[in-house]
Amino acid sequence: MISGTGRSGTNITKAIFARHSKVATLPFEYRIMIDPGGIIDFYNSITTSWSPFASDKKIKDLEHFLLTKSSQSFGKKWLGKIIKYVDPSGLKTTPPPYHGWELEKWIPGYKNYVLQLIDQLKSFEYSGRWPGSEGFSRNNQLYFSDKYHTENLIPILRTFITNTTNSILSHQEREVFVEDNTWNILYARELLEILPQARLIHIVRDPRDVIASFMKQKWSPSNFGQALAFYKSIVERWDSAEKLLDPKFFHVVKFEELIAKPQKMIENMCDFAGLSFTKSMTDLDLSRGNIGRWKQTLNSEEIGRIKQELKDLGGIFASYY
Repeated sequence: MISGTGRSGTNITKAIFARHSKVATLPFEYRIMIDPGGIIDFYNSITTSWSPFASDKKIKDLEHFLLTKSSQSFGKKWLGKIIKYVDPSGLKTTPPPYHGWELEKWIPGYKNYVLQLIDQLKSFEYSGRWPGSEGFSRNNQLYFSDKYHTENLIPILRTFITNTTNSILSHQEREVFVEDNTWNILYARELLEILPQARLIHIVRDPRDVIASFMKQKWSPSNFGQALAFYKSIVERWDSAEKLLDPKFFHVVKFEELIAKPQKMIENMCDFAGLSFTKSMTDLDLSRGNIGRWKQTLNSEEIGRIKQELKDLGGIFASYY
């Protein structure tokens, strides 16, 4: 798994691994693990907050979330295309959720794996409704499961993830799946619990460059102070979580060193991931890494404020000041 704060170089890192003959990747973040409503959200919520109605709600929410990404109707496809054509940024009018995600094309059998997962999660279903049941549904069925403990839930979720991963590998005729998701670092503990054999590569970039880039993204604040707070909340959570993780689970890579010494850093990442290094992984033009872009974007007051706000961060972050 490749992760970072966002705008830290994860896409470039995935592109490097994609050049390996044994590695399968997807050309987008498939977003089934850590997005709100996804696997990790379900894992955390169902094991800490339970009632018969909560089990119905949470399992159905997970089912809807995962199936939304399976395929899209003709109408939703065109509606999304029209919205994106009229407003490419999607800021005035948002397209349908996960517009363009059609995981069945990339993960053959994906929908069946989702339905198998939901079947395993519910103990039974019965005709009925409660005040929070979906409106205007006909012959409503309630999903029931007893309270899950992590040791009972993990094997079920792990089977689903294994099935989808194996489908990707089989479809691409590869041996290792490299997944990138911007904020895996925020859920490193849960990912390690569910997937103890997985490995996490955390790409760290100069906070000044990251914040300057945040201010230009549609998914993060354009205001400097808000972008700084946005960034700080992410790295502080990682700073706390890192201390509790098995060091064998994660490997931290400085983006600037990856650009400056690509072969050495790629060899280190391959060693960590259990892959043999291949020269083809260095055949990627890394000259446009935009290192130091903050110098043209941030003023001296903003630079000083970043240093002050992040002064308590240790480890690799401290090396930037």
